[in-house]
Amino acid sequence: MSLQAKAAALKAAQEKEAQARTAPVAPVPPEPKLAPVPPAKAAPEALAPVVPAPAPKSAPELGGQPAPPPVAASQGWWLGRTWTWIAAGSTLLLAAGAVAADLSMYAKIASSKSYPDGAGEYRYSQSDADAINTRMVAAEVLAGVAAATAVTAIVLFFVEGRPVSVVPVAGGMTGALARVEF
Repeated sequence: MSLQAKAAALKAAQEKEAQARTAPVAPVPPEPKLAPVPPAKAAPEALAPVVPAPAPKSAPELGGQPAPPPVAASQGWWLGRTWTWIAAGSTLLLAAGAVAADLSMYAKIASSKSYPDGAGEYRYSQSDADAINTRMVAAEVLAGVAAATAVTAIVLFFVEGRPVSVVPVAGGMTGALARVEF
């Protein structure tokens, strides 16, 4: 597709968007009139006019496809956050693995202590030292990955489910720009 064809397609999309913005809006129904109430018996709430709720804003159509409907608030804050729950569960599993590896390391240390010369220093065989070192490294790596997934879960908790708009890029560069609205 040539650059001129891309420019023409972009211009057509912009014109379509401009027409959608200037499309006539449905007339707003007049506010209902309240029946007169005698002043002596009227409550303060009865005199207040009823204001209809504003219509929800609809997202612009992207690529000819309508935007997906927003998640209903009645579904609960915990639903619709699949990746947040996956990251949180991974955090718990990795943290449990780190604790298990750490406890295994301390158990190996306790079981392999020896005092061959009667001095106050511990002596370990090379195989015991290697096993202790391996378990220590495993515990530290699992703890680090658990911390990273915890940060990911926290970020996803605040970001997942927010609307994302993707706009095609026209010109010499290929790709798309994405924007997350807060």
